[in-house]
Amino acid sequence: MSEQGDFWLIKSDTQKAAAAAHIATIKISHDEPYAVTIKPYKHDRRPAQNRLSHMWYSEVSEQGNEYTPEEVKSIAKLRWGVPILLAESAEFAKFWALATATSPSYEDRWKIIMPCTPVTSLMSTKQMARYLTDFQRVMGSKYNLTDPALMGLE
Repeated sequence: MSEQGDFWLIKSDTQKAAAAAHIATIKISHDEPYAVTIKPYKHDRRPAQNRLSHMWYSEVSEQGNEYTPEEVKSIAKLRWGVPILLAESAEFAKFWALATATSPSYEDRWKIIMPCTPVTSLMSTKQMARYLTDFQRVMGSKYNLTDPALMGLE
């Protein structure tokens, strides 16, 4: 189970059985309990998009063994998020011009600037969908990424 927990969207008896089987495999400890919440699903793409992006950052980190999930996030924000916002937000373009006025290297941009810069949180649902599509198109050819349909994103 990840640090953020697992999310299950159950639309069939097969998915229900898979979730129950997963719960059955969890090692229970008095010192490290688990909380389980079962509630009707309200389709809200934004939280689902955020969960998926963070799952992908972790998957790339674990499979690549080169970067932490936070570093993968910073690199992705720089590679795919910044161009989306530069093209569609004059306010972000002004900020970015100031943030990069000293012409920092690519590595300094993702290591120093991106961890402190909101990118995906500034995006609309449509922009975030484009960001995820771009991420999946490139990184999905190198890594085994969670299927967006499993997160309710089809």
